[in-house]
Amino acid sequence: MDKIFSKQSKIFGTHFRKHRVLANLALAAASLCLSLLILEFAFRSLIPLDSRQPLEFRIPDPIFGWALQPNTTYLYKTPESVVSVTYNSKGWRDLEHQVKKPDGVFRILVLGDSFMEANSVKLEESFHRQVEELARAAGKKVEVINMGVAGYGTLQEYLVFEHIGRLYDPDLVLVGFYDGNDLINNSFELASILTEEGQVTNARPFLEMNQSVWTVTPVDFEGSQRNYAQQKASLEANRKRLTQKLALLRLFGEGIARILNRESPKSQEGQIEPVNKNRQEMALLGVNYCIEPEEYTRAWTVTERIFARFKEEVEASGGKLVVFNVPSLEELSLEYMKNVTAGITHPEKLCLEEAPGQERLSDLLTKLDIDFIPLLSDFRKVTREEGIQLYRVGDLHWNREGHALAAKVVLSQLIKRGLFLTAREQ
Repeated sequence: MDKIFSKQSKIFGTHFRKHRVLANLALAAASLCLSLLILEFAFRSLIPLDSRQPLEFRIPDPIFGWALQPNTTYLYKTPESVVSVTYNSKGWRDLEHQVKKPDGVFRILVLGDSFMEANSVKLEESFHRQVEELARAAGKKVEVINMGVAGYGTLQEYLVFEHIGRLYDPDLVLVGFYDGNDLINNSFELASILTEEGQVTNARPFLEMNQSVWTVTPVDFEGSQRNYAQQKASLEANRKRLTQKLALLRLFGEGIARILNRESPKSQEGQIEPVNKNRQEMALLGVNYCIEPEEYTRAWTVTERIFARFKEEVEASGGKLVVFNVPSLEELSLEYMKNVTAGITHPEKLCLEEAPGQERLSDLLTKLDIDFIPLLSDFRKVTREEGIQLYRVGDLHWNREGHALAAKVVLSQLIKRGLFLTAREQ
């Protein structure tokens, strides 16, 4: 009997231990699943599954090259934050505005590139909205309309005014000029140097300089439509992958990608190497070369002609053209300045501290009798003396503080120079 009991005890003990192990494993698995589920929901607030790339909503346009898709809302993820971006019924990053100007209102039209589109900050934090709020706080009855679009050059901004902006009867047309790439966007020659093999430069319009009359090159609208459809299909296919549907897998994948890109130079082997690295470097940074490259001299000539026409058309519509410059981060931050010079072949050619691009722009606008508001000195003071970050590290665009400072400086100069007057009042 004792033997039987002992045997049964061993059997029951073995079963008990097996069940206990299984129970513990089940409990651990359940705990892991619960933890992963909690983490998944937590990370979805940081890495939303419905985040999009802005390029998806820049649709081909036969005149401008591309435009923003009307009545669109999406989440744009940057390394610093996730921003809800909405384009209004006309296709601008702005509130709704009626075409007819209200009585007694001083209307400002803002044009520019991605700094003016401002999709890396909340709408209320953007330059144009802050200009309006500050102006109203100063007792001005002002309406500011934003028609900035990422990637636009000066010619595209002029075309927006010519075809759309003038209909809003602006008293002041405010153009943000970013010399970091606006010269490239204005010059077919510079754009061609930086165009990768297999791509085309005629996705945007250019001014023909070899013509005695004003001639704008046509946009390859059909080609742009094909490229847009292919890119969108590729993005949609990528989003359907499991790694894109689960936030944890996306986070893990992005982490692995960063490690590989940082630690393994071989991860770059599949990329297209520049045909001529020196020319690529010149095309990217030549605006701030100590000795201006002849390609940039020609680009400035194109830009001068565009601004001359721009001024003429704005004044013919009863408004006034004012330009302010958007400093690049390498012109402000001493640390970033060192990083740029350390990563190029000919750092001795650069005069970033002197910022010849801003000086060149100032001389050009003075020649054309166009009011110019420089921002570089104010941005350098705040960055270097006060230690305030004005740019997002992830996309090198203004953060909230950058937009606020630009709005403050520009508005103060508009008031100081008496530019809150209509052409008739002047």
